[in-house]
Amino acid sequence: MANWNPPPPYQQQYQPPYQPPRRRRGILPVVLVAGVTLVVVLIAAIIVVLVVRQQGDDTVADPPASTGAASPSATGAGALDECLIGNWRQTKYSAGFDLSGTLDRAGKPVGQIKTTGDGRRWKITATGAATETFDDAEYKGTATDGRLVTLTFTGGHEWKIKTSNGRILFELVSTNLEISVLVDAFRAESQKVNPQNNPMPYQCAGNSWTATSLSDATASTTFERAM
Repeated sequence: MANWNPPPPYQQQYQPPYQPPRRRRGILPVVLVAGVTLVVVLIAAIIVVLVVRQQGDDTVADPPASTGAASPSATGAGALDECLIGNWRQTKYSAGFDLSGTLDRAGKPVGQIKTTGDGRRWKITATGAATETFDDAEYKGTATDGRLVTLTFTGGHEWKIKTSNGRILFELVSTNLEISVLVDAFRAESQKVNPQNNPMPYQCAGNSWTATSLSDATASTTFERAM
């Protein structure tokens, strides 16, 4: 999950085959933008931005940069902080979203919501090769009129990551992520997404690491060590 900082260094976009013009729908969240443009900041504490270009729409939204002090074990540019190496499961995630461009079954916009959830996984190796998996992730929120919004995912990304000055830097290797947005069980959006990333400040604390946002005081995510 929104307009953020200048476009991040790494960006790839999915170009769907031509289809006749259709009514524009989209999600413009703070940490995850789905629909016309899908940006998932999700990021597993490494807040990653996922961008989707829907038919005939080139709009792109970027996620907020996260904040947090670097862990004491952080090293210089090009190295990988040892505290990030291992298997991780997302245990906390929260962010605000503007879903005014997303329509429910009756064609009514969803509006502003606050989402919470967990389930994303990371496997980060000492070489910086990293796998981010979303199959178990689910984020939920409620519209002001009580409609339930659920974000579900399949697939994930392969990354090459490193750390520098308390920030995680990403380089995309491959991706097969898909995201679905359900409003009261109605599938309002379903898209393949390609990520783009800004460097992410992080903080390690024992067997966990966290990231927060400079642009959204309500946004945060935590990962804990897993088997």
